[in-house]
Amino acid sequence: MHDLVLAPLLLVALSAAAIALLRIAWLRDARARIRNDAAALTFHVAIGHVIIFMLLPAFLRFAFDWRSDRAVHVSPSEIVYVYFIELVSFAGWALAFVTLRSLRVPAVAPPKATTAGRTEKVFLFLMLGVGALRAVEMLVNRQVLAAGEGVLGATSATSDRFFWPLLPATLLSGTVVGCYVIGRGRKFFGTVLWCAAVAALLLYVVSFGLVGVRGALVWPAIWTALVVRLYRPRHAGVAILALVAFIGLFAVFQGSYLALREADRSAGVAEKLTSVRETHQDASGVGESAEQRLGAASRYSVGFVRMWERGRSAGWNPTANSLWAPLPRLFFPDKPWPTSVDGDQYTSGMYLCVTEVHQSVNFTMTEFLTGAHAFWEFGWVGVVALSLAAGAYAAFAAGFSARLGAAGPPVLLLFFKPWGYNNPKLWFSDIVIELTQLVPAVLLLWVCARVVSRLTASSPSRDTRIGAPSAPAGSVAASAVVASTK
Repeated sequence: MHDLVLAPLLLVALSAAAIALLRIAWLRDARARIRNDAAALTFHVAIGHVIIFMLLPAFLRFAFDWRSDRAVHVSPSEIVYVYFIELVSFAGWALAFVTLRSLRVPAVAPPKATTAGRTEKVFLFLMLGVGALRAVEMLVNRQVLAAGEGVLGATSATSDRFFWPLLPATLLSGTVVGCYVIGRGRKFFGTVLWCAAVAALLLYVVSFGLVGVRGALVWPAIWTALVVRLYRPRHAGVAILALVAFIGLFAVFQGSYLALREADRSAGVAEKLTSVRETHQDASGVGESAEQRLGAASRYSVGFVRMWERGRSAGWNPTANSLWAPLPRLFFPDKPWPTSVDGDQYTSGMYLCVTEVHQSVNFTMTEFLTGAHAFWEFGWVGVVALSLAAGAYAAFAAGFSARLGAAGPPVLLLFFKPWGYNNPKLWFSDIVIELTQLVPAVLLLWVCARVVSRLTASSPSRDTRIGAPSAPAGSVAASAVVASTK
């Protein structure tokens, strides 16, 4: 009984310590940089991740008497241990991030741009275009609505056959890029790109948005509010109120939305919407649902600790299997599954941690706390070493995206794996995937954008934020951005 009372206090304390640590690191980084948008975005996402996946579940566990944890026989002391691992992990991540960025000579902040450059606009338009092509094709084939099962590079779809190198960077462009452009405003990006962003967002809503996954709608709304907060602060209050209203309304009607998962796989948009209207609305249980859903990352991360303690550590296997990621599954159907232990999809950490907690073969995946994943690989040595590596990677991601000027923020968000993990502190084997899949795609699209920009410009274009023409391919080619072609 005492554990049920004391443990929530410890969880709140550990969460608050992580937030304070990240805030201190942010201020320390800000003193070395003048108006660095990449650093601000990185720390906003990091602190938001701690609040959503650690601090809020701490209060909800206390309010609902640890109901979801007790249902799967996870003890409060195990949750506290996982939180402590995550605190140490974030400390190592922040140390590496701030230290590596401090090695660079602080630059004078460029004048605040009032409009985006030509290359930046073309680049974002290309990202939206490839993502829209994929969404339209899957809608026509009624595949996206089947719960997002399409594995990149694994089908004979036209987009898989001809655009598979670009899909990791563009698959979520309808929201990552679309919401960014809409949030930053039509005056900044121009009417053509703004309208393209609206169209891409609508395509996303009627394809990926109808799979019945709550994060598919909630996370883009949070991202839009963050963009407004960072780039249009005078409108931040309205954006936050709209976000709160949307989440509140969505929470009431989430039962209907979740019913989309049970719809016929061959159902089209009309049939999906009909199933929503016909589903009984139930506003009860919102708190219990939040406790179960938001606490899942820490709850199932206990599985990583249990596997380590039982001698079932992952070692280098997830990283070794991720090295096959650049090869398209369309041409190499038997390649190992990235981040997995045995090369099989269901031996990835996101599946195994659920299986370990339920003590049965389980084909359900979940978000997890990345410090616990590092613990599963190499114990406390892994927590420290792999968190330092993740911090170095995040520093690289911030520098990489900053060179893309006004097009950089949505690219940086892709490094953080939306719309599930939303975390700048990645697990090491997934960093390998991003380095081999996303950075080349972004660089290729950027080169295409520069070519198109120069060919269509009637006068010298304003591309002052990207640096010298030779910079992207040379100094940036060691980086990454998100989404695995698993």
